[in-house]
Amino acid sequence: IGGATAAQTRVYQALAYWQAPGSPFRFTTGRQYAPGISSVGLVDGAALEINQSTLDYGLFGGTQPDLVNLGFSGDISQLGGYLRVHSRPSSSQHWGMTLGASGSYVTGHANREFASLQVNYLNRHFSLYAVQEVDYYRPWRRVGGEAPLSPTSSFANMQVQVTSGFSLTAGVDNRRNVRLY
Repeated sequence: IGGATAAQTRVYQALAYWQAPGSPFRFTTGRQYAPGISSVGLVDGAALEINQSTLDYGLFGGTQPDLVNLGFSGDISQLGGYLRVHSRPSSSQHWGMTLGASGSYVTGHANREFASLQVNYLNRHFSLYAVQEVDYYRPWRRVGGEAPLSPTSSFANMQVQVTSGFSLTAGVDNRRNVRLY
């Protein structure tokens, strides 16, 4: 019975942010979900956001974590930005529209470059969430037959609350894998 046991705790996400009280500016650094563009996922880097009553915008940049073990990796760099128009927080009907763009790069070569439009609406009886992504393919990437611009990801979900105990939900999911570098 001479075996050794090792106990490890892994922190896969840690970040720090700074925002002065009452300030619309927020700076975040560390491992975080890319703000404004949900399909980007985790980024080890920094983000600067400006949040106002009906308008938010921001920029982010960094590297993607290792896909196998979530360790730090400098192989894929990621950058992007977004602009979001939305209802006031006190509104009874919540809506928002976000336009974003992001690019990931492997040793200076384009891995994926895309724009994203996200729309959401919510009130007591109806909710809608929809996302459309459009990828840009540089000329050297079009050898596979892709057009310069390709709608690569369409997703929508809608729910109608008919009565307090009965609702209808419908959706469409046309997301597909995108050819990377």
